[in-house]
Amino acid sequence: MNRNSVSDWTKWWADDIPCHFSPDQAIENAAYLSELLGSRFLTGTNHPIGEVKHPILQRWKTRGAGAFLELNALASDLRVVSGVDGFAAVLEDLKNSNTCLATWHTIHSAALLGRAPGVKIVQFFPQTDEPLPDFSVAHEGQTVMCEAKLLAKSGQEEVFDLYASHLLERINTGVTTEKCIHPSITVVLKSVHSLPPVDDVVRVVAEGLTRYSNRPLVYRTGTFNVFLDSSQSLVSNVTESRSCFLLCPKSEKEDLRVHSRGAKASRQLTSKAAADHPGLFFLSITYLQDSRHVANLFRKRFDIGQYSGIAGLVLIQSGTHLEPPVRAPIDLIATVRNSRSIRPHPNLTFQTVGLAGRFPSNLREEIPAYRHLSHEIRVGDGFAGVVVPDIKALKREMLE
Repeated sequence: MNRNSVSDWTKWWADDIPCHFSPDQAIENAAYLSELLGSRFLTGTNHPIGEVKHPILQRWKTRGAGAFLELNALASDLRVVSGVDGFAAVLEDLKNSNTCLATWHTIHSAALLGRAPGVKIVQFFPQTDEPLPDFSVAHEGQTVMCEAKLLAKSGQEEVFDLYASHLLERINTGVTTEKCIHPSITVVLKSVHSLPPVDDVVRVVAEGLTRYSNRPLVYRTGTFNVFLDSSQSLVSNVTESRSCFLLCPKSEKEDLRVHSRGAKASRQLTSKAAADHPGLFFLSITYLQDSRHVANLFRKRFDIGQYSGIAGLVLIQSGTHLEPPVRAPIDLIATVRNSRSIRPHPNLTFQTVGLAGRFPSNLREEIPAYRHLSHEIRVGDGFAGVVVPDIKALKREMLE
C-alpha cells in the first residue's frame, strides 16, 4: 500500500522531534485495520467530517498527530488480542459507535497485560444481561478475571458542552465576524451549576473587543470572567485568526461517579463464572478526576469490606504525548490492592505500546476544568501552521 492510497490519518508527519511510529508503520497499520474492520465499515469515512460520529472514523479522517498516534496504538493493541477466544464479538462492539470507546478501553486493558512476558489472555466473555467480566488472563498457573470500565462524560460535562457550543456559535456568528487577526478570547464560567445567560456573556465579549487595543483586557463578573489577549503562537504570515477558549471548573461530583462503577464491577467479578478467581478492575479516568482521591475512595471501600469481588484496582489515563522528547501514546497508571480480598491477585506486569508514567501529584494550584476550545487560522503558502494551546486547567486567579 502506498501513501497516496490511504486515509488522511496516515499522511500526517512532522520530524521536528522523534515519533514512536514511523510513516511506514502507519501504512502497515492502516492496511491491518482496514482488513480487520472491513471495507463496509470504512465507507463511513465517505461522509463529511462533521457528519461522522464513530470515534474510529473521526480519527480516520483526521490528519493530525493525535489521530496518527491513537490509530497506530489501536492497531498495536488489536494485534495482541485478535487471536483470543471471543474476540469476534469484541470487534463488533468496537465497530458500534455506541460501544466503541468502552470496547476500545477493554481492548487496551487486555493488551497491557497480554504483551507482558508470562501473561496469556484466555478469553473475552460475551457481554449479555448476565453479569460477566470482560476477559480473563492466566499467569503462572493462576487465572485472573478482569473487568474494564470507562468513565464517560458526566451529566455536568454534557450540560457545559451544550451551553459552550451555543455560546461559541453566538460569538463566532455575531461578534468575531470580521476577517482579521482577533485577540484571543478566554471565557471562564465560575460554576457549571449556575451558568450565566448567553446574552450576558456575548455582550461583555463584544464590548471588550471594541475596547481592546493590543493590551490584555479583563472583565470580571459574579458568574463569569472574560480575558482578551493577543492571539497566542501567531507569526507574521498568519493573516486571519480567531480563538475562543471556554472553561469552567469541574463539578465536585466528578470524583464520586466511580462508586457506581466499582459496585457494578464487583458484582461482575463475583458472578458464577468468575467467583473462584481473583478479580482485577481496570478503570479509565480522565484529567477531570483526581487519581489520588479516586484511589483513596477505593481504599476506604476495601477497608470496610465493600467491593469484595475486586482484588485489585488499576487506574488508567490513556492519551498522547506530543512534546519532547518523543511523540507517543502514553498511559498513566496507578494500582490499589484490596488487602481484605480472600482471592489476592498475582503480581502482574503491564507493558505499554508507548510511554508509561505515574499520575501527577495534584499538589499544583491549577483546577481541572471542563473546556470547549476553538481556534481558526489562515496562514500563508508554505507555512505548516501554529501550535494551539491545550488548556485543561484554571489558575485560581482566573476565577476571582
